[in-house]
Amino acid sequence: MFGALIGVLLLLAPSYVENYRLTGKVRAVVASAKSTATEDELRAAVISEATGMHLRVQRGDVKVGHPGGKLEVQVKYVVHRSLGIYHVDLHFHPSAKAK
Repeated sequence: MFGALIGVLLLLAPSYVENYRLTGKVRAVVASAKSTATEDELRAAVISEATGMHLRVQRGDVKVGHPGGKLEVQVKYVVHRSLGIYHVDLHFHPSAKAK
């Protein structure tokens, strides 16, 4: 039983590591965003970073807003993992706000 738990953790861990890396890249995009950057440019930068990591992030998965006058980028994506006969969908929501 304990071995099965360790096996599942080892199969799912890379997805969580990739999400952590993407969160850092989203923060970097927001931190380096120029005041003249359009929402489409920011969205394209985030999608480019995700695509470079082989993550399936689509245009509709990236929300760019300006609540309180500060830039905020939110990403929602799903990673599908197969654990033999059982399939798992991992839902991730990395985001970043400008300071």
